[in-house]
Amino acid sequence: MLERCYALSPRSRLDSTGGTYRLRCEHPLQTITLNESAWRLLAALQPGVPLDTLAAGAGADVVAFLDGLVLRGALQAEYRLLPAHDPAPVDVVVPAFGDPAPLRRCLEALAAQHYPAGHVRVTVVDDASPQALQAAVGALPEGLMLRWLRLPHNVGPASARNAGVLTPWPEEASTPGSPTSRSWLAFVDADCVPVQDWLAGLAALLEDPLVAAAGGAVRGLTRQGLLGRYEDACSSLYLGERPGPVALPDGALAYLPSCNLAVRRDAFQQVGGFREGWRFGEDVDLCWRLYAAGHSLFYHPAPAVAHEHRTRWGAFLQRRRMYGRSEAALRRAHPGRFGSLLQPGPMVALAAAVLALWSRRPAAWGLVAAALLGLAGLPLLRRLRAGADEAAWPLRMLIGAGVRRGAAQLVQQARRLNRQLLVAWLPVLALVPALLPLGAVVFALGALGEWLARRPALGPGSYLAGYAGECLAYSLGRVEGLVLQTWHRMRGR
Repeated sequence: MLERCYALSPRSRLDSTGGTYRLRCEHPLQTITLNESAWRLLAALQPGVPLDTLAAGAGADVVAFLDGLVLRGALQAEYRLLPAHDPAPVDVVVPAFGDPAPLRRCLEALAAQHYPAGHVRVTVVDDASPQALQAAVGALPEGLMLRWLRLPHNVGPASARNAGVLTPWPEEASTPGSPTSRSWLAFVDADCVPVQDWLAGLAALLEDPLVAAAGGAVRGLTRQGLLGRYEDACSSLYLGERPGPVALPDGALAYLPSCNLAVRRDAFQQVGGFREGWRFGEDVDLCWRLYAAGHSLFYHPAPAVAHEHRTRWGAFLQRRRMYGRSEAALRRAHPGRFGSLLQPGPMVALAAAVLALWSRRPAAWGLVAAALLGLAGLPLLRRLRAGADEAAWPLRMLIGAGVRRGAAQLVQQARRLNRQLLVAWLPVLALVPALLPLGAVVFALGALGEWLARRPALGPGSYLAGYAGECLAYSLGRVEGLVLQTWHRMRGR
């Protein structure tokens, strides 16, 4: 069961001056107007005390309200994962292609799960491997309720997972609606090794009535070599050690990887499962469609799997390139999820930073750059001023908040430029060497911002090499995806 505990952040306080209820937070600087019931709920919060103890039967709207304040930095949250009271039966779907050795390792780990006997059914979907995997894997440990589906043509992991869900088991085919039907689904890839409490942890998350989909950490199976260490700490499949809600529009946790995913069957069927034919980005798409349909998603690192990451440069870069190509389809399917690539304020600040490097008086240009950072934060200043009252924040705090906001926007802009356009910078810098300082500043700021977001335990050389390779490959794939999308549109017209 998921136990939620909320409390005011150390720099937040409640205020009810003049009959108006407010939540004030010094960092990030903000004033939030509340109604009386929300104010009383926040006043009752205590560190370490479960929400159900303070507000029995709190629904999805209350949890969404509190999680939104956590996202804004006004509250802090602790999410505890308690064992499920009554673990429900589960169907596990494993899409597989190619090498039988990783699949055998995965199935042995599923057979060793700490879960009630007879509650786990496993479907392996052989996605038209050159060699039939059932015969190649051979005998497996007893006690594993397992079936094999071999597809006639390779359709990719998304369609293979759908086939594993939609194909009924023999007892269900003979007796539709029989009680053997599992109420929730778990997905793991053949090159993953789940920990022994993987299913138990996912079941505990889904036992919460407010959670429709959940996932856990994806760590590296091999953590040797530069790429092995980088993938373990910085892979897009690894969401970190902090649990929290997933797929919120402005949240840090954007999606749950399909190699470690649990979904309620009814929610999965409501949105139509994975999008047929997608080979990359299908997990992002599914999570965003679940959220758009009103379902809550949650991440907790405890139900972890070890993934056999690509630790050779060719395979690593090719995978990142394909991730980049999938962004075009995601943008087409979810246009509201993507903001503008270039932001005027941060771009002006970047130009000021370059001028500071070129100038013979860097101190003077440094002042200009600092002023432009403050200008980038002017929208925040105007918003705070508009809601000010007789107890308004001091001007120095407003200016400090604006500068911090501007600096954060600047770093975020650099991260976007690196990930989405780094490969396009190279020919430009080769043709116009005078822009090399700008390219260096953008890359350094983006790398710093990515490191601050993840704080990986890596040396600077390993981190920068992996980060540069990832951005180059991803941006190349993104450009390819946009070109192909434009070409198809032109052909359609």
